[in-house]
Amino acid sequence: MTPDVADSGTVALLDGTIVPYRPIRPGDREALQRFHGRLSGASIYFRFFGARPYLSDAMSRHFTELDGRDRFALVALDPVAPDEIIAVVRFDREPGTDSAEYAAIVVDAWQGHGLGLGLTRRLIESARTRDIRSF
Repeated sequence: MTPDVADSGTVALLDGTIVPYRPIRPGDREALQRFHGRLSGASIYFRFFGARPYLSDAMSRHFTELDGRDRFALVALDPVAPDEIIAVVRFDREPGTDSAEYAAIVVDAWQGHGLGLGLTRRLIESARTRDIRSF
């Protein structure tokens, strides 16, 4: 099974909604920028610890062009509009270790439904297959 398939699936939310997820891809740059544009200032602040009103092309490349082993991310897709990202969870391995930095963000309209937790659980599974032992 290819990594993309092995790391793809669905998350069942608290209300029964089924949300697909998969690894982020370089072709997701524009969708990631649209996603960022739908985040509230508070959500952006809690993720980036400061104001970031838009996601530049350089930043969107940084967040979408990953090696899949030391830098990895999953995106949840809107079940009604599958070209739209509604959440991102990611890790970046600390060089030379089995530890990684973890980050997560869910678009405001989808917060409070269990999506962040469900997607994080999937990220942990993916991290374990890449020998990540702690976030």
